[in-house]
Amino acid sequence: MNNNNKHLNEEKLEARDLSLTTEDKTVKKLGNFWYHNKWTIIIVAFFVAVLVIVSVQLLTRVEYDVNVTISGPDFLNSEKLFYVRDDLSSDLKADINGDGKKTVSVTTYPVFSESELKAINHSKKDSNGNYIKIVEESENLSQYKQFVQHSQTGDTFILILSKYVYEPLKATNPSRLLPLSNIYESSLPEGALADGYGIKLSDTAIYQDSATLQGFADDYIICICKLPDMASKKQTKAYELSIEYFKDLVG
Repeated sequence: MNNNNKHLNEEKLEARDLSLTTEDKTVKKLGNFWYHNKWTIIIVAFFVAVLVIVSVQLLTRVEYDVNVTISGPDFLNSEKLFYVRDDLSSDLKADINGDGKKTVSVTTYPVFSESELKAINHSKKDSNGNYIKIVEESENLSQYKQFVQHSQTGDTFILILSKYVYEPLKATNPSRLLPLSNIYESSLPEGALADGYGIKLSDTAIYQDSATLQGFADDYIICICKLPDMASKKQTKAYELSIEYFKDLVG
């Protein structure tokens, strides 16, 4: 019995040694494979990761039917932005891009005039009685410059602007804004400004339907950006659709 047990133990040790030897060989092979092919593996892994990320973005990206840009002395937090976007989408009569959803993209640039900037920066005090600067002059200027650049891209045509932002855009030579007479063949709608480029927001249908827009400052104007001279077919189509949507917003 003792001899039998001894033989069994020896067989187990030999089997274990054989297993370890096989495992060591496998690890060695993998190590050699990595050593000779590591850059190929890294490059392939990189492109696979990029492909996965791009695929996810394409599958989850929202294709908006139309774009609206808002610039003036009103901050739109995520909640207000949601309601404005929802209100604007409700006036969109057609699913323009055919994806089964009627969606409006809203881009905002909070921009303040000198008096508006002073008012907001003198609206709150700290525990020592000092005014809290809510908006820096440099940030205000940066937002305005970003808006101007954005308005020149041809990515947005419908603008909802405070008078402070509206006036210099209209005054460019030539004006960046489209005359209302190019949209309305006969008479201009109620609320049209004497300059013939904008309509007072508070006189529009969308304003009456949107509690969030009714909370804006009272000098906002809705207008249309001109189509860029070197516009692409996609931009031209977006421009034409934006004009029809603009009419629906105005009512």
